[in-house]
Amino acid sequence: MTEPQRVVQSCHAVIESLKHSQYEGEHPYVIVFGLKTEKDLEKALDKVRSLGYNPCVFREPDRNNEMTAFATDVMDRTDNFKRFQLLK
Repeated sequence: MTEPQRVVQSCHAVIESLKHSQYEGEHPYVIVFGLKTEKDLEKALDKVRSLGYNPCVFREPDRNNEMTAFATDVMDRTDNFKRFQLLK
């Protein structure tokens, strides 16, 4: 998947997450990680869930419902994700 496609998939995930969110605070930070494979994405998803967050997964219909991105609830800390590569 190209970088522009990853950005689009991330936006889809955020939109889906916002549909289920009741967050009304200040505008949160947005961090986008660039993971290479669906397996890497699944590992990151497991990590987020293990921290007690309920991420919203986006599956791309045009890619055979492959998981292409997820978005989290608003997080109170991001240091748990220092090992991930930010999207460039």
